Amino acid sequence: MWVQCYTVSNKICQSGAKGVRRMKNSLVDSKVPTYVAVYNSLYSDIRNGVYAPNESLPGELALAEKYGVSRNTLRQALAILSEDGLITRSQGKETIVAAPR
Repeated sequence: MWVQCYTVSNKICQSGAKGVRRMKNSLVDSKVPTYVAVYNSLYSDIRNGVYAPNESLPGELALAEKYGVSRNTLRQALAILSEDGLITRSQGKETIVAAPR
């Protein structure tokens, strides 16, 4: 079964309903996949200046623990942020907040 939802950037996302879990800090609606709630939280943190441009984001493990999700769930959210141009990721290195356009 697939769940369809909209992210902040109005992109359509799909996720297997099997992977939907509730986050510790209750950022998620029961009908929204967990990675979308993580995406929304990171998106707002970046837009509100919590993470400055050209600043490194915390590591995957730290972010996964912060949101109470698995690394795979976190990676889904980071992939969408990268597609939206908000972060720059490189294998084996840090994830950096992209400069505003």
